[in-house]
This record gives sequence, structure tokens and C-alpha cells, in this order.
Amino acid sequence: MKHDAARENPTLAISPDSGETVTRKLLSPEQVSDLTGIPVATLAQWRYRKCGMDFLRLGRLVRYDAADVEAYLQTCRVRVRGQLTGKDGEHVGLS
Repeated sequence: MKHDAARENPTLAISPDSGETVTRKLLSPEQVSDLTGIPVATLAQWRYRKCGMDFLRLGRLVRYDAADVEAYLQTCRVRVRGQLTGKDGEHVGLS
């Protein structure tokens, strides 16, 4: 089977009313799984349940906008206060 690079790494060009063209990188479920470590089966369940990250359905083809994946990952970010330091300013390891 011949692989088409455009099919493996598709982009979507949109021209809104302003006449400006916006190009979006689209990712397959497999690419999102490789990027995030989330199993493809979990992504499929999330699509079925309409939870998790936004996705595009183009006929039978499922794609994720890279910007939506990044936005979802930002919602998963856990903020920490900072490193613990001792009296002498050295990093304190937790045992």
C-alpha cells in the first residue's frame, strides 16, 4: 500500500470571512496517542461519550486539531508551588 505524506500529516486551510487563510495541523488518533500516551481505545471511548478533547469527524475520518490537543493538555496541567529548599538554599529531596 502506497503511503501519502499529505494523508499522514494533513493540514486544513480555512478562509474565514476576513479573507485570511488559517492553516491547522490535523492529527490522527494514533498520532494523538503517540503524543500523549493516551491509548487509541480510550480516545475512541471519549469520542463516543463526548468527553475528553475536541475532535473533527470528516465523514468516517476522525482527526484532532493540534491546537485542541494542546488546549486539552493545558487543562491537565497541575501547578506546583515550587521546590523545597533547606536553610542553606540547597534542594531538599523527599524520601
